[in-house]
Amino acid sequence: MKIRLAAAALIFAIATPALAHQGFVPRDEVIHNTPEWKGERFADGRPKVPDAILDRMKNVTLEEAWATLRNAGYEQQYEDGWFTLYPDKILVGRALTSTWIPGRLDLQRVIEADGKVDGRKGGPNAWPVDMLQQRDVYVSDHFGLKVNGPSIGDNVGNAIYARSGNGIVYDGAVRDVNGLRELPNFIAFYRAYDPSHHFGRIGDEGRSLNSTMVAINGPTKIGHAAGIPGDVVLG
Repeated sequence: MKIRLAAAALIFAIATPALAHQGFVPRDEVIHNTPEWKGERFADGRPKVPDAILDRMKNVTLEEAWATLRNAGYEQQYEDGWFTLYPDKILVGRALTSTWIPGRLDLQRVIEADGKVDGRKGGPNAWPVDMLQQRDVYVSDHFGLKVNGPSIGDNVGNAIYARSGNGIVYDGAVRDVNGLRELPNFIAFYRAYDPSHHFGRIGDEGRSLNSTMVAINGPTKIGHAAGIPGDVVLG
């Protein structure tokens, strides 16, 4: 399980980066933040890169993608230093993003209350998972949180895989690795393993809130890489 991989995740920008907006980004703002995309979009506003391009991207090397991006002026699209479940498999898909900050009770109360009004189910960590489409990659900045940090274990992993048929780029720790390995194409790039789990919802077993999800479908960062919803992810 503890295999340090020699690969990396690279986010291939297909839209002009914009400043992040706090909150759960609505469709019109996602469209506003991706003006260079002229093709089909998902209901949430994300660019829907054609499946044929995703298929072709599996044959693109990291060096080729990096050179193309750099020549186009995109300098901050590469990040390495990952663990992975399947070092010999390639991850390709469309990004759906989320961003966390260290736990903040007052903001968490607002977010959970808004979620009830919007009819969202479960805790905030489930909300982006419910939005995933086939061939999406869940790209999440959990600021590298390890102890009491994993928001993805075998239950959430199964939900991600059922909706997307794909994997994750997760800047944080995962748990239940043995269970995740039972998903044959759950190609996961993650920072660490820890047997604990996060407390990201008010009232979680009486424990202190340690992280708050502040954005879904907004511009985010994964280490030194910038990501926009709808970007093609190559790992």
